[in-house]
Amino acid sequence: MAASFATLHHVLYLVWFLPIAFSLSFFFFFKAESISNVSCNEKDKQALLTLKRGLTDQEHVLSSWSDHKDCCIWDRVFCDKKIGRVSELHLNYSRLGGEISSSLLQLEHLNYLDLSGNDFNCTPIPTFLGSMFSLTYLDLLGANFCGLIPHQLGNLSSLRYLSLGVNSLYVDNLRWMSGLSAIQHLDLGDADLHREVDWLQIMSCENSCNQDNYN
Repeated sequence: MAASFATLHHVLYLVWFLPIAFSLSFFFFFKAESISNVSCNEKDKQALLTLKRGLTDQEHVLSSWSDHKDCCIWDRVFCDKKIGRVSELHLNYSRLGGEISSSLLQLEHLNYLDLSGNDFNCTPIPTFLGSMFSLTYLDLLGANFCGLIPHQLGNLSSLRYLSLGVNSLYVDNLRWMSGLSAIQHLDLGDADLHREVDWLQIMSCENSCNQDNYN
């Protein structure tokens, strides 16, 4: 009799406990999902739409960039899911051209910008990129930029990766590189360094300083 009562008590306990446990787990799951799926910041969305309008997009890789969609689900756009701010743009090898809008400056949390492998028709590297202080990764490899490498890039003290190779670029001096205090990868391949008479000394110092920083 006692065993039967214990079994009945156990069954009643499960009948009472399981629905509550399920409800609580569903609640916390839903809450976590709602926190992680923060919508795209409107300021960031409009900045990207302005960028799109200035670009030529032969392959329609930016076709998902629509005012009617959350920009965090656009192709080649990645957001910080906790705050809904754009953190990465992977626009490499997209056959993009045209003008790179300074609206990028409004992407205050952008840390990764890859424009490599596009064709910007031998235009200069935009100097405003040197004011995007949150950047840690900037790749302009083989994007058909021409002219002077802007000294303003030396303002990017958080930059760890900078690739400017396979373009028609030149430098008049390399002293701006002293501002790249966090740099780990630097590619100036094919850049004309002849106007900088002390470039060997500067590059040697830059390499040794960086090795000291990371050892």
